[in-house]
Order: sequence, then C-alpha cells, then structure tokens
Amino acid sequence: IVIRIHSGKVKVRGGWMQLAEEGTPDLFVVPDDFLETKTATGKLSDAQKKMHRRLRAEGSRVAVVRSVAEALRVVLTPGEGT
Repeated sequence: IVIRIHSGKVKVRGGWMQLAEEGTPDLFVVPDDFLETKTATGKLSDAQKKMHRRLRAEGSRVAVVRSVAEALRVVLTPGEGT
C-alpha cells in the first residue's frame, strides 16, 4: 500500500494552510517506508533532512528516489534506504 502525503501549503480563505508537517516525505509505503521523490537534480530542504533524521530515529526507512525504478528497488529490497 502506497499513500501520497500532501505536505505542502495550500491557499485557503484568509491565508495559507500547511497540510502535513514541513519536511514530511512525499510517499508512505506501509508498514514503515517513506520515499522522498526528487528530480535528477532536486535537493533536500533543511526541513526534509530534519524530518528524515526523526523518522529514521523512530525506526522507519527513508529513501530519496529519482525514478519509479529506483522507488521499486528500494521498496522491494529489505534494508535498502538512504
């Protein structure tokens, strides 16, 4: 099961609303994998780096992936993550 996490900001009447905590990865793969999707040259923000450290400290796998093939490799390979 893969769940898309919307963690950006959206405009609402009267301002902006933060959807999930800043830095939350883009995808959650049940039971404990998080995938941050980036382009070939995309870089992690400081908030993303901080969140990744927090998630790893709690025992979750977190990986930055740049293609569908890379995402599948991470999810299908036990212990794979960055």
